[in-house]
Amino acid sequence: MFRNSMAVGALPERIYQIGQYLSKKASSRKDLNIYFTLSAEDASGTYLGDSITAARELGLLNEQGSNISLGVDPAIFKTMDSFRRYCNSVVFREPSDLFYNVSRIMVNLYETKEGRALSGESFTSEKFANYINGIYSFDKTADGMRAWRFWASFLGLGIVVNMSNKFIFLPNMAVNLKDAISNSAVPSGEYTISQFLNYIRPFCNEAMPEEGSRNFNLAMSNGLRELHDQGIVKITYKSDTKESWHLQDVPLHPLKSEISHITIKKGGKA
Repeated sequence: MFRNSMAVGALPERIYQIGQYLSKKASSRKDLNIYFTLSAEDASGTYLGDSITAARELGLLNEQGSNISLGVDPAIFKTMDSFRRYCNSVVFREPSDLFYNVSRIMVNLYETKEGRALSGESFTSEKFANYINGIYSFDKTADGMRAWRFWASFLGLGIVVNMSNKFIFLPNMAVNLKDAISNSAVPSGEYTISQFLNYIRPFCNEAMPEEGSRNFNLAMSNGLRELHDQGIVKITYKSDTKESWHLQDVPLHPLKSEISHITIKKGGKA
């Protein structure tokens, strides 16, 4: 699901259910398949194979032959929120992964003239496939993007809207950034934006500004503004600062484009 291909069958909810099941007891692949599909078909086939592969890529499993057990703390599966935070701690660690690269394209979609021209175009269309493959080529683009949409929504990269059978992506990384703050264990207090980014970079590197740039993309701009509105962080600009960063401009929002510092409020993390 994350490394070399993206499969529609590997839904976050299915992997969460597998984790909850294995939290209680180890299992054979056959028994897993019977439990989840009421079928004795080989779990490496079409029934459960994609979900097992995704769970493996997330580092959730111990496997010995046909036996599978949980390889992480069962507390990860206490709630969907705790499961999402775990996923956000590992999914964006490897820049060579397919999911990482497609996510980077999507969260930066509106930063170029060519990307903005696709506004309103379904990201499962041939036109969109041609755009993506011009940046990072992969097979079965439309099917892969159908799989990507479930995880993009779950991981908090933005909102996927289905309008007249067109899947439109609206970037807003508030949930993803909130998890990055939690996963990084950044202490409460005030930081320059550079200091803050150094803490959270390992967990959302796919969305970071290009080297040498201090301009946030729309996904991070929307996310940071929302966290500011929620009171999870406080973002400010100090006129005597040695560095300034820029959010995408939203004229009616009280938080202006130029920023320099961010305060992580005590108890504000997810």
